[in-house]
Amino acid sequence: MNIQPQWKQKYDVLKDYIRTNPEIHIDVSEVSIPEHLRDEFYKHFDEIRNLFIESSYASLPLEMDALCRNYIRFEMVQGKISVDDFEQMADSDLTATAAELYRLGYEAWAAITLILSLEPDGAFEVGLDEDHEPSVLELKEIAFGRQFHHPAKRIPEFIVHSKKLDRHIAVKMPLAREVDAYYIPFEIPKRMLKYRTGDTSYALDSRVMFLSILQDLKEIPVFLDMHTREIKSPDLTVEFLTQQDLASPDEIGQVQKRVEIMKPRLGGSIVVMNPEAAPDMVKPAGNMHAFAVGLNPLKLQPIVDKLA
Repeated sequence: MNIQPQWKQKYDVLKDYIRTNPEIHIDVSEVSIPEHLRDEFYKHFDEIRNLFIESSYASLPLEMDALCRNYIRFEMVQGKISVDDFEQMADSDLTATAAELYRLGYEAWAAITLILSLEPDGAFEVGLDEDHEPSVLELKEIAFGRQFHHPAKRIPEFIVHSKKLDRHIAVKMPLAREVDAYYIPFEIPKRMLKYRTGDTSYALDSRVMFLSILQDLKEIPVFLDMHTREIKSPDLTVEFLTQQDLASPDEIGQVQKRVEIMKPRLGGSIVVMNPEAAPDMVKPAGNMHAFAVGLNPLKLQPIVDKLA
């Protein structure tokens, strides 16, 4: 006797709920769930989602499973795909999604840990004054990628004062793909910049960390002015790669390209997320250094020491 997985049993419960409430209309082109029925509907839907993830624990890295709780395809409920199709798609989809979300979570952890390693005892938000020059403001919150809105200028998101180093450090966390486009071979007309803001805090994608030492709070760098095509190099860039990435000439080439665009004074640092893996490693160029960090915050200290 074949016993259905729990998530499939719960899916049958959801289908019965839809069938016994004809006010709910769901097909391949329309979804209509009356307000008074939504809570119960999504209660069943969430239970299916959680049970499905639990059934996949054996095939997912343990530290990734909590990041995947939003995975389930509504198209299955709509009848756009069959249950069998869903299971086949999930086998390849879920692991890839989990790995990418884990990477993004790791980047945030490593960046925050680096900042805490500076022993911050003060912080400022960076804005633009009436002359569109960077200036300090009261810091209300930190959201990586959130910068003061401007169509052309890319400035630090915030500044911390490091008690450890007794100096101010400007921080920016742009998207890696955004930095790829920092090299601008020709002038961009102002009308094409009109709707750009520089705020990428809403985007879920890999980021690069810029760190710049400030001698004076009145001399805050503009890392990029897209209109004048001027780049101000940070002192240090930090990227986050897996050991498998380090075995890929293409991945190393992309990091090298960003280092060449930004020309950080102290070079580029690569934080290795999983140093226990051991494929053949492509040796980074002379101006890049890889640090086997994993989840050991003490292994980030050599990067902090570069700013001393």
